[in-house]
Amino acid sequence: MKNEDFLNERFEALIQSYQNQRIKTQSNILNRNSECFPDYYAGAHLVDDSNLQILVTDKSDIDFLKDHFSSTMANIDIVENSMNDLMQAYEDISKISLSVKDTSVSVNQLKNRIDITCSSEENIEMMKANIVRHNINFNMLHFSIEDVTTRLCAQYAKSGNCIATPTFTEEGKTVSTKATILCNVYESRTKTYGVVTVDHIFDDYGRRDYLYLLKNNEIIGGVRKYIRDDENNQTNSGYELDCVWIGFTSSNIWTSNDRILNYLTYTNSGIVSGLGGVTSALEGSSVRKYGITTGREDGKIVSSYYSNSGFVNQMYCSTYNVEGDSGGPIGKWVSSSPNSMTLYGMTRALRKSNNYTIACKAANVLSGLGVSLYIPD
Repeated sequence: MKNEDFLNERFEALIQSYQNQRIKTQSNILNRNSECFPDYYAGAHLVDDSNLQILVTDKSDIDFLKDHFSSTMANIDIVENSMNDLMQAYEDISKISLSVKDTSVSVNQLKNRIDITCSSEENIEMMKANIVRHNINFNMLHFSIEDVTTRLCAQYAKSGNCIATPTFTEEGKTVSTKATILCNVYESRTKTYGVVTVDHIFDDYGRRDYLYLLKNNEIIGGVRKYIRDDENNQTNSGYELDCVWIGFTSSNIWTSNDRILNYLTYTNSGIVSGLGGVTSALEGSSVRKYGITTGREDGKIVSSYYSNSGFVNQMYCSTYNVEGDSGGPIGKWVSSSPNSMTLYGMTRALRKSNNYTIACKAANVLSGLGVSLYIPD
């Protein structure tokens, strides 16, 4: 794990150096999220805990990369497709997939390609027919058939130590919908503390209102801002965010350590210790997810750029996920502090075939909502 920590740190430093060069790209997704790569860069993948695969399109910068990483910890291979080309194809194909049901699109950095997965051969043929019209290089595409249907992860609940909507009647029963909290936040303009979770917690309730601590039916606070399937959230390839921030009714009560840590996070030492950038989630690296239903689950980042069910620019991770976990944090922990994490994403949905996690990127969630990460003293 210490080797992986080191490689993650060096990878983040590499990506930051690329961003500092202010290299412009043609991709709307890249421009909006300040992601930028030099033309020779073709991606990276952590093959195991101590072996980082760096991909480039030519030899022009191999010496720089060898100096940046230990030669015993990183392999540098020359491939055909640059990361910028992959991202442009990913964006274009994600837009095409909106019209083809049950289709996922992801960037596979290790294989230097775009993976397109459909539920049937008929859907694959529909995708191919549409892609032909967009002048996309088929040599960078890989097609497969698999069930990629998804399910949102809020859950009905009657009791428990979790956040929930006000009660409503469903099939003659009085219920609430519960989800998991991403993190504590602060909004500087109004000097308001609060928490963030998924907006779809309100879907069954029917309107956006207050959230409660279900254990004792105590109001946490009311909706201050949400982002969900609207023009502010829509890219030309789909939607990115499904989030809401709840302002506490009383900062004196809800910012105290004992209340925050006992009710709103999951261990006495807290969870979220920092915020990762949108480019810092290294494909293949270890991540940890927390959810009110499953608790702690560990896995790997399968893809840092994943599209499915109309949502784009998601993370796709092999962490087990079930209803109730929506809204929860997913991120990188370090061996020296196993109960805290650098936040990468917010659980939004699961893929039905394997219960893997689909997550919005946390940095985009917080910036979209206009709040900053708050870490209690």
